[in-house]
Amino acid sequence: MHRFTLFPAIWLSLLLHVQAFQSTHNIPWESFLSRHDMVWEFHRDPQAKYGWSRLPRAWFTGGYTGNGLLGQFLYFCDSGNITTAGQSGRCKPEATKNPGIRLELGRQDLYTNRQPWTFFYNGVRLPVGYMFVQPVGSIQSGSMRLSLLTAELTGTLHTTRGVIQFRTLSHAVRDIQLLEVNTTKGEAGSTIKFHPITVCPRLGTCKGHPNPAAVCKTPSPTVSVCTQDLYKQPDDGQYATAVKTIINNINGNEWVQQTTTMYTTASSAFPQSYKTTDATKLAIQTVEQAGTIGWAKLIEDHRQWWYTFYNGKARSFFSFDDTYLEGLYWIENYKLASSMRQDGPMHDEIGPWYCGTSWAAVWTDLNTELTYWPLYTANRLAQARSLVSVIGRNRKLGFLTQNVVESGLPGYKNWTDSMGFGGAGSNKFLSPMFKLNTSIAEYGNLMWLSHNVWLTCLHEGNFSCYGDEVLPLIRGTISLYHHIAKLNGTSKLHIPPTRSPEYKVIGWDATYDVTLLHWGLDTYLHLCSMSSFAHAPSCDRMAEFHKFRNLLTEMHVSPSKGVDVYYKVPFDIGQRHFSHLLGYYPLRQLTYAKDRDLLRTSVSRYYRLTFDQHEEDDFTYSGVSIFNSYMGQMETALGNITNVTQRRFNPNGMNNQGPPGGPNITPESTAEAMHALQMIAFQWDFNVQHGQQLNMRVFPNNQFWGEKLSADGTNPFKDASFIFKAPYATLVSATRKHGKTDWVTFMQEEWVDADGTPQKTPYPVGGFYAQLDINTNVLKWFVSPASPTVTIHQVAHNGTYHVSGLTVGQSVTFYDETRTKPGSFAPIKPVSGNPAYYNYWGWNPKTNQTQCQAPPTNKEPC
Repeated sequence: MHRFTLFPAIWLSLLLHVQAFQSTHNIPWESFLSRHDMVWEFHRDPQAKYGWSRLPRAWFTGGYTGNGLLGQFLYFCDSGNITTAGQSGRCKPEATKNPGIRLELGRQDLYTNRQPWTFFYNGVRLPVGYMFVQPVGSIQSGSMRLSLLTAELTGTLHTTRGVIQFRTLSHAVRDIQLLEVNTTKGEAGSTIKFHPITVCPRLGTCKGHPNPAAVCKTPSPTVSVCTQDLYKQPDDGQYATAVKTIINNINGNEWVQQTTTMYTTASSAFPQSYKTTDATKLAIQTVEQAGTIGWAKLIEDHRQWWYTFYNGKARSFFSFDDTYLEGLYWIENYKLASSMRQDGPMHDEIGPWYCGTSWAAVWTDLNTELTYWPLYTANRLAQARSLVSVIGRNRKLGFLTQNVVESGLPGYKNWTDSMGFGGAGSNKFLSPMFKLNTSIAEYGNLMWLSHNVWLTCLHEGNFSCYGDEVLPLIRGTISLYHHIAKLNGTSKLHIPPTRSPEYKVIGWDATYDVTLLHWGLDTYLHLCSMSSFAHAPSCDRMAEFHKFRNLLTEMHVSPSKGVDVYYKVPFDIGQRHFSHLLGYYPLRQLTYAKDRDLLRTSVSRYYRLTFDQHEEDDFTYSGVSIFNSYMGQMETALGNITNVTQRRFNPNGMNNQGPPGGPNITPESTAEAMHALQMIAFQWDFNVQHGQQLNMRVFPNNQFWGEKLSADGTNPFKDASFIFKAPYATLVSATRKHGKTDWVTFMQEEWVDADGTPQKTPYPVGGFYAQLDINTNVLKWFVSPASPTVTIHQVAHNGTYHVSGLTVGQSVTFYDETRTKPGSFAPIKPVSGNPAYYNYWGWNPKTNQTQCQAPPTNKEPC
């Protein structure tokens, strides 16, 4: 029997792991992360409108766990209140008179397989169903805690008949979800049951073709399974959910009378997909195997994965004075780790969870790209690999070419050299270029995704990734543009009318397309000019694409209005997307040093028109924050982050788009906020047109912070420390105290050549530049291990130094000799936090003070 609170052997293992890591890094992971655990406290309140104070009754206020494939939301609702996909994930406020625990289950690769693909109804996510715990008595109060360190959600409920304690998790390395429920004698009759949801996708709309009802069976006394065939089975496939239940009764014990342990999984089988397994058989085998392994071993393996995520080889850390935002940063780390695995599905709009939504699919005209942005700097490259592997697999299966040749327009069926993605689809990446039966498409989506793939390879320092993934992808995407580009009566090649995402007019030379195409051509030509790829199959069009690059038009600008949206179409209509500004970020074709006036005009106009016309969305705030930080406007950048988090983010760190309380999860907004915080502390750039030497800026412009305060009453970067990943497998760490930088360390990590062989030599780009926030009069440096081949010299009076010759495992540390002299990899530790914001997130009295009062989008759930 496994008691709810006592796991001595496992906790001993935890302490040993943490202590070993602390000896190297001085990071007390257990105490540091625990101050950001999400905490819920709720109770009946006869004065409240619906009789409750802070009862989490939906995905946007409840707890959540996930393992990249499977996930679950935990919230409270009356039994049987929710039956349709459109309502999944939330409970009506009036349906909480006698609530039980509802665990809404999800599986991230579970999509409809209906053909032909349509934008709204085919190729979108399906619900699984939910577990429901019905107490004997009526819940009067309760509390929950989500441990960021162990990814376990625990809670205690006080009812009119006794006490219920529960623990649940999504196993980190196995396709199962675990639920343990302990009760006192009065609650021994509590019931737990799985309820399948048989519906059609996207808010339950079937268009006259419903799925058949799920068939539930009990193949053994401890196992139940529900099999869901899809429309036109077996062509569309099936999925199944199995539950194994183990009940332990203890007589004579006044506290624990009954322990119920449940292992749950959802499996899928699609004939046209990558697996043709019998879903029912696989689901039963999975839960039976879990029961054989046993709870203790499963918990040990689960925790080991999460300990490694935080303190393993992929080092990552960020701590700063603003405890409110620091907490959100680490919750987002937890959320992204729960949403992605290296060999798992790519992150779609709802991740491994499920709720009724209009956006139950992959969206690639901004959403996917922004969701992955923080992973690179945070050194979460294993999670970023999910996008690389899914795109690579579907490219090899021919789906990206199929999107072009089967688009339905004359001539396209012969363009077998081309690749594209229409904008929305499933993890199979089937999305014809011309969605909604129009002849005008968003051409740039696949090129923007290619940029994210490139960012993964770039930070890994992985040349084989360039050859295997980047080059074939951008070759196919460039080929599509090459087919459609026209001289149009000029000496330059132009892009015919295409869509700039969500802009209300169309036109020639969409800046979205032009800037992305320039990046693709520059990257292709640069990589193919390297000796490593001299004979790469994808480099067979060097001469042709070099001519294409020289003839291609540049982006268009208006002197008084900044970057245009199309040729002779300035940015005159506010919109939430900033697709016309991609040349600034993330493509870094425009730089503040040489394009200052243009960027100031463009960003200011985008911000003003979008907000004046009330077209902003949550990612608009974070996007502008990134632009602000790149222009050195750190206080404005932080203000935009704080504004969006306080006004638009939900108490549990989730973000929704639409009317109050939903309906849509928007992971890109919280992920982009995380990235915006990173960029206040660390930035890098280079332009593929002007060489590949890397420029890094550590605590850029933070000398201008002075004593101005952030949202929680502190200067957020007066004290700060981080471990980040930069391009070319460079690990950067730094510490700042009392408003001044003590030291910065750059370490060269292992990189991989074009043959996939790990290398120990210096990365072959001739070094890097580093701009440091340390007074040059007191700045010193040392190399560890010392080596005469490493060269360092100052190149500008603004604290910029050039470093070259670092071999793998070697580092250079710059430090203020009046303040500190650290070792080769100086210890990193958290800054002192503000206890007023400890465990702020979740939903508790602290949360209620600010998070749930001002914004319209949060009034209803709070």
